[in-house]
Amino acid sequence: MNNSLGKKIFNYNKTYNKKNNFENRLTQIETIVGINNNGTPNGNGIINMLECFNRDMNENKENLKDIQRDINNIKFKLGELEYILKEHQNTRSFIEKEISSTKTDIKEIKSALQ
Repeated sequence: MNNSLGKKIFNYNKTYNKKNNFENRLTQIETIVGINNNGTPNGNGIINMLECFNRDMNENKENLKDIQRDINNIKFKLGELEYILKEHQNTRSFIEKEISSTKTDIKEIKSALQ
């Protein structure tokens, strides 16, 4: 009977150790995943990391939309500036022709007066 009792104690300890080992492993997995024993999120682990990642992705999407809008505004302003520059070049060219024509007219008047 003594031998039988020893086997029962050994089997109990073996079962207890397996149960304890399983509970430890489960606790480690819960910690890695990021949940408490009652199933609520603990603010750590994979769950929290995924929530942060999703939040960052949404913020980045909004930032990209803002950047795209700014790029479109810059393109529009560059188009306006190119148009204004072209108009100024045309005006400058016209004024230079007028100045040249006026100089020629003045020279002709000067020679006629002499």
